[in-house]
Amino acid sequence: MTIESIQAQDFPPSQFEVIVVNDGSSDGTAEYLQSLSHLPHVAWLDQVNSGAAQARNRGIEHARGTFVAFTDDDCVVPSDWLSALSDALDQGDVSAVGGRSVNMIPDDPYAALYAETWEFFFEQLNRSRHEPLFLVTNNFACRRSVLTQLGGFDPGFYVGGEDRELCARLRQEGKKIMYAPHIVIQHRHPFTFRSFLAHHVRMGEGSFLLHQRIAGQGILQSQSISPGAFVELLGRVSRKHHPMKGLQNLFLLGLAQSFVLLGYGFGALKSLLRKQTPRSQKSPSLS
Repeated sequence: MTIESIQAQDFPPSQFEVIVVNDGSSDGTAEYLQSLSHLPHVAWLDQVNSGAAQARNRGIEHARGTFVAFTDDDCVVPSDWLSALSDALDQGDVSAVGGRSVNMIPDDPYAALYAETWEFFFEQLNRSRHEPLFLVTNNFACRRSVLTQLGGFDPGFYVGGEDRELCARLRQEGKKIMYAPHIVIQHRHPFTFRSFLAHHVRMGEGSFLLHQRIAGQGILQSQSISPGAFVELLGRVSRKHHPMKGLQNLFLLGLAQSFVLLGYGFGALKSLLRKQTPRSQKSPSLS
């Protein structure tokens, strides 16, 4: 699904390559990738499960293009995706650009609420398209030279948040980044009740790591969501739907945010335990 949509780009085939990093999957991904060996300009790399940040760094290491575009295996990109990203990066001295995603499975109540929540956060944090605070790497591109200069993604972000941390470092280094809401991909991420809550726990852990990096490395503080904005979000997810659906959304949203806080606490506890048992740590780097 994802690779097929990338192969269907209107961008000249000779001017892009597809690099897939298999992050220790055991669901038949390796066999599927082998079945695509006949496709031109497609390469894949295997690694022991190390998280998305490290997987993306491996892709950067093997990339040869002027810019590197990122998406995920549950996404479908439009045929003009690379062209649109390239056009955005050609505007002046833009170093990185990100778009947005829409939910492909509206009948999944968890996926629908998740997508609606993220869309709201995008609106709040990216009011200025030329000074965005929140870009996500399922629809993101950056100049390869800039990624190499910054050392890529921080592999310490094993549960999420690495994209926001990279954006913070880009801003700290004076790099121009852009939010391009017209560049839209489709996102298919089904949830069960259990996986929905587990995902928000991981989000909370990632948020703790992000705040820890910002405090510990002097990275510019990211704008936070105001309490008033959260009230607005509560109204949005309830008013747009049938009353029963609205009540369900309010319950799920409140539960999800509670599990984000729980994940944040887990992250803090893990950090405290690591400090009590010191071990060598490496800065993010690309070898």
